[in-house]
Amino acid sequence: MDLGIEPIKFKEAFYCKRCDLIVTPRTCGHNNDSHIGMSMSKLREIIRKGVVPPEKTMRPEIARILMKYNG
Repeated sequence: MDLGIEPIKFKEAFYCKRCDLIVTPRTCGHNNDSHIGMSMSKLREIIRKGVVPPEKTMRPEIARILMKYNG
């Protein structure tokens, strides 16, 4: 089934303290001192437990969608 979604591939996502957003190297030009990395394994584990991760690591609406399909 074609959902009409085109994936965007990127190496990593991280929280930027200066942007106050979750960004990628493509969307943020600040240096590494402003970046907080996220462990995707840890995020998956949190979501499987039914817990919404902190907003600085994942948007709540995305977490809820993922929890719906990882229940």
